Formats: sequence, C-alpha cells, structure tokens
Amino acid sequence: MALLDPAVSGRDEVADLFDGPRRLRLFSAPYHALTTDDILDEITFAVTKGEQRVIASQNLHGIHTYLRSPHYRALHERPKTLVHIDGMPLVWAAKARGEQLTGEYRTACIDWIYDVLSLADLYGWSVFHLGSTEAVSAEGVAALQAQYPRVEIGRRNGFFDMEPTGAENRDVVAEINAFGPDILLVGMGMGRQERWILENIDRLDASVVITTGAMMELISGELPIPPRWIARMGFEWLYRLFDNTGAVAGRYLIEPW
Repeated sequence: MALLDPAVSGRDEVADLFDGPRRLRLFSAPYHALTTDDILDEITFAVTKGEQRVIASQNLHGIHTYLRSPHYRALHERPKTLVHIDGMPLVWAAKARGEQLTGEYRTACIDWIYDVLSLADLYGWSVFHLGSTEAVSAEGVAALQAQYPRVEIGRRNGFFDMEPTGAENRDVVAEINAFGPDILLVGMGMGRQERWILENIDRLDASVVITTGAMMELISGELPIPPRWIARMGFEWLYRLFDNTGAVAGRYLIEPW
C-alpha cells in the first residue's frame, strides 16, 4: 500500500472517477474501474477535504439486486457513490466488451480494509462499524482494535428497526454522529445496508461511508476467509458454494440465470 499524504492537492487529475471513462455498466448497473490504490486515494481525499463519499461494491448478486431494488439502485446512481468491482465475472465481462481491465480492478473490501485501518492509524482517523450480530460485532472490532490500538473504533450491531423516522433508527444515527467517525462501515447484507445508507446519508456526519457486507464475519472468524489466490483467479464463489452451500446456492446457481 502506498501511504498517501492528505496534504497533496494533485487529486484533481482523477476527478473523473465518478462520471468518466472509468464508470462502466453491465445490464445497466454502474460500477467503476478502481484499483485498491484508487479507493485508498479517494478515502484519503474525502476525509481530508470533508467531502462525503459512499463507497459501494458490485458483483453478480449486486446486479441482480440492482435490477430489483429501487433503494439499491438509487444509492449506486448517486453522484458521489463509487462502486468498486467485487467479483471477477464483472472484470471478464468488461474485457469481453473491449475494456482494458485486469485482476487488479477486482477489489474486495476484506483485501483493503486493513490498509484503511493503517491510514486511520497514521492520520488519526476514527472508524465506526454498524452491522452484524452483537457477538460478531464485538469479536470483529476487538480483533481490529488489538491490531490497531491507537485507532478509535466504535460499533453497533445491525439489528434494529430501520424505519427512517422511527425512534430506534434515530437513536442509531445519533449514536454514530456522537462518536464522530471519519469512516463509517456498514455491513448489514447486500440490499439492506444500501437501503439504510440511502435513507440516512443526509443525516450522517461521516466523510466516507463504505458498504462492507459480511466483512466483520470474516474478521471475527465466524466465516472462513477464502484463500486469496482463489479470489484472484475468480473462483471465490466456488469456494463459498462448497463451504456454505445452503446459504449461497441460490445466489450463485439461480440468480445469474
């Protein structure tokens, strides 16, 4: 990871990330050709300048969700949402259409979240995770805190009434804002997490909001992390299918068709 200096102002040269040649579509769903360094650069810029960003992910299940969920679709179409590729099939599809993409553009958050925490440690940023069960949330954040003791990391489980005007949801937003994170990680499952972000983004003070899915389940050990060489080859889905068939069979074997 190349550590980025927040004082550097040369960031203007990549100002077309949101709506330029690196914004692609598959079955009308948008995603961006971003490397890990691109994502870290954008996070650094957003936190330093105080310009709010959403960093979301896209894979085949995400495209299925995009076509069916108006909330998911609306979040991904927001002007300040970057959608990184979290699945080699999207890279392959882009290459088949003549795009010059390689495996470095497949960037799962589990592969760069530790880089984000390293930046937080270096620059004094704070981080809050919203999502998972209470046990997984506690175990995952404890693991991160042990590795990054100087980083302020807050947490709250993801089981609450999400009604935007409801008292419980208002309390969750107030708790997050009171903690004052520079970076908010939201891991409540694809579809649900995007809906919550969309409905609450205007009330959140965090500079960067990142969808993280089951990342905390991986960090806590609740779910196994597939070998990264399998992910780089594009067969992480096959590993997950054999490891947890009941939970993911529909996603991998039915949705694409």
